[in-house]
Amino acid sequence: MNPSITIVVAMLATFCRCFNNDVLRALWKMSNEVATENFSDLKCVCLITERATGAENYMFPIEIPVYYVHLPLQVTKNAVRLSPDQFEEYSWDILLLEPINAGCLAYIVQTSDIGFMVKAFARLFHTPKAINRNNRKYLYLPEKHIQEQEFNSNIKRLFESREMDFMPDLVVARVIFNSSPSDVGIISPLISDVSSNFTIELFTHRFIGPKPQSSEPVYLDTWIPEKGLVRKTNLYPDKISNMMGKQLTLISLNYPPPAVARVVNGTQVYDGYEYRVVFEWAKRNNFTWKGICYPDEWWGEIYENGTGWGITGHVSMDEADVGFTVLYLWYRDFRFLDFSSNYHMSELTTILPKPKRLPEWSIIIAPFNYEMWLAVGGSVLLCSTLLYLAYKISLKLLGDDINLKMFSNWGWCFLCMTQILVEQAPDGNLNSNKKGHSAMRHLITWFILLYYLVTTAYAGGLACILTLPRYESPIDNIEQMADQNSKWGTSSDDCWIYFLKDSHNPKMRKVARNFIIGSDEFIGEMAEKAEMGFAVEKMMGGYFALPFYIHERTMKKLRLMKEPYTAQHTVFHVRKGSPYKKSLNVNLQRARDAGLFHFWEGLAARNYLNFRDQLSVITSNAQEEPDTTPLHVQHITVS
Repeated sequence: MNPSITIVVAMLATFCRCFNNDVLRALWKMSNEVATENFSDLKCVCLITERATGAENYMFPIEIPVYYVHLPLQVTKNAVRLSPDQFEEYSWDILLLEPINAGCLAYIVQTSDIGFMVKAFARLFHTPKAINRNNRKYLYLPEKHIQEQEFNSNIKRLFESREMDFMPDLVVARVIFNSSPSDVGIISPLISDVSSNFTIELFTHRFIGPKPQSSEPVYLDTWIPEKGLVRKTNLYPDKISNMMGKQLTLISLNYPPPAVARVVNGTQVYDGYEYRVVFEWAKRNNFTWKGICYPDEWWGEIYENGTGWGITGHVSMDEADVGFTVLYLWYRDFRFLDFSSNYHMSELTTILPKPKRLPEWSIIIAPFNYEMWLAVGGSVLLCSTLLYLAYKISLKLLGDDINLKMFSNWGWCFLCMTQILVEQAPDGNLNSNKKGHSAMRHLITWFILLYYLVTTAYAGGLACILTLPRYESPIDNIEQMADQNSKWGTSSDDCWIYFLKDSHNPKMRKVARNFIIGSDEFIGEMAEKAEMGFAVEKMMGGYFALPFYIHERTMKKLRLMKEPYTAQHTVFHVRKGSPYKKSLNVNLQRARDAGLFHFWEGLAARNYLNFRDQLSVITSNAQEEPDTTPLHVQHITVS
């Protein structure tokens, strides 16, 4: 989609003469010509004026849907901010948010304070209520006449503002009256038959190149009544494909292998697969860049008023043009920022203490799990009750012929079943020649067969336990972390649990509540003692971004959880409607399609990561047994 275009007709002076109807009609006729030439393929156009003079009707006819907003400047300047704690907004914002969210990419604005309107547009495109995220183009036309010196001063101040760094397609118009030779303007040497007493000159800012060159005004063309644009200049050329050395500000972390920003031998080094994308992007679009890094702020957070800290916060406050370091598609950031196309994936997982070896006394109960022991105990109670009831029924039916003291009460029956469970013959004299005794012998025989199966299974499990050591149940997924109430954490920030805190799953919320953010000293001490878990990130190529407290020594007591608790696509963060997003996406796609991210990840890992630490994490699930000896042939042969 073509970028949007805003044409603003601005008066840059407080005390000046108002234009007559001829000039106003000429301004809107010129707007019609510019819109027809440049906006015909857009969804809609928005016209904004300070006062309704009727001259804006000369903008029509035009074959583009048009939003018309009448917004007096005094109303906007005197409005009171609605909420000091929330994002800056005023009651009149809704008038402009409607065409913004309708997808209008062209704005023709007539105002006497161009600087105010530029800042207003920058704020409105940044607000969480703005849905459309495309780049726009702007044309500013004067409403009143001002002198050349004042015009140049105002334009210089405007073009040096920060807002101009993300508004490349901006055109400002100025009315030149031909009443005297000194006021004819730039185009006068090219025009020999100017019949009207005024012309309209169009300017833009250079945008490309380093500062202050990028802030210089550039003359584009002159519009003459009844003749139109003299030079037929392209008013909105592509300024992004070749930025001629313009400097962009990038913010990242020192977080290898994605991003390396550290000093090596006194030299600042930038590397990693995300910086490699920046290198190729800068080479292709011909720009320079400077990197900033706030290691203590990590990924950061954006507050409801649009300010913040960390990578996301500084991009939101326009202190950086692009932010990266394995940034995810978080909705809370998406309200204030825009995301590039995804280019890689990473997984968040946890390193937890290794399962401890079970104590020796637990060997007795280890062959069966908790549920099996409940089943065995319940069966003993049930069989004892059945045996007691069977004896009572037999006694009633057969009389004294079956009189046996060992089954006379439930307690004796329970002792009998316990004997059978441990493969002991029940006490008592059961005579097979007696009819009553024979019935009880059959019943007890079936109980013996039942518990023979139970004891055989127990003996088989016990043999396995005596062969291999037993450990506590390992934690291999986030549900088990919740079930075992595992404490875990990091020394950075809570970005590891953004989505867990808002989850509808109570187990996920429980895991989030168990997350601890501690100081470097505290987390380092916990890692040495292996008393809690630690969040780590795994890249698509299999390498880990390890914090300082996870290394070969601490991994002797820790193990990697087998299942990640989330996997996310990673993106770059830019301003809403950033003009750099399209070219960034093109370079990301080229690198992704060429498979360069895996290569760059491995290259950064080899250059900046400790492979012994990486291997200690990868192989941490292999349990070492210092007290056991591997089984060899000589152990089972007789010499």
